[in-house]
Amino acid sequence: MARKLYAIALATYCIALNPTTRQGQRQRRPQSPSNHKRVVAIGDVHGDLDALRTCLRVAGVVDTSDAWIGAPGTTLVSTGDVLDRGDEDWECLAYLHTLQAAARRKRGDVCLVLGNHEVLNVLGEMRFASTKSWHAAAEACEPPRRNVERDDDWARRARIR
Repeated sequence: MARKLYAIALATYCIALNPTTRQGQRQRRPQSPSNHKRVVAIGDVHGDLDALRTCLRVAGVVDTSDAWIGAPGTTLVSTGDVLDRGDEDWECLAYLHTLQAAARRKRGDVCLVLGNHEVLNVLGEMRFASTKSWHAAAEACEPPRRNVERDDDWARRARIR
């Protein structure tokens, strides 16, 4: 079942990258507002917020206060694996979403691509999530969960979904 869902997601992603008309001819892809004059790619953050911020500073897309300073047309692409292994994956996601809004206000963009760890989480496979991240995810639920453990009933149901 997991392979089937992953194959469907991958096929959908490929179709989105290569839109075609009914006659099989490729459509012209619309230009984004940023026109992608500069592309900065980063991947495998794995919940390390300090490393993410440092990389983005070195790339020149954020300043020392972590605010977007990319020139118009700059596009930051997160190639996936923001989640798992580290303790600050929720903070990394929130930071990237904040940067996305700021970049779009300045005619730039931030594109978030799902990596295998994001897909694993969607499929309920949480073995790579740290305990701190596990608890942060539980508290982000509506209603918030307290004192959650990996093997309690809620966790088992989350893995099944």
